[in-house]
Amino acid sequence: MKYSGAILYLLLVAILILFWRRSRGRSLHDLLEQDSHTHHIIQRVMTKHPHGGTWQQYRQWTTDEEKQQGK
Repeated sequence: MKYSGAILYLLLVAILILFWRRSRGRSLHDLLEQDSHTHHIIQRVMTKHPHGGTWQQYRQWTTDEEKQQGK
């Protein structure tokens, strides 16, 4: 219990560092736009395959959906 505050601060710093590394100089608007694009791809894959599948199938479906989006 004595160290819980320090642990929480370390977790916060770790999360901030991960976010900073992922952003790579992009604006918050750019990050949200990309996440929105990814969200829509995932929603379409889940609609087409409501019963799911293996991880490899999911990755293939997502790749196929991205290719169809690019046409």
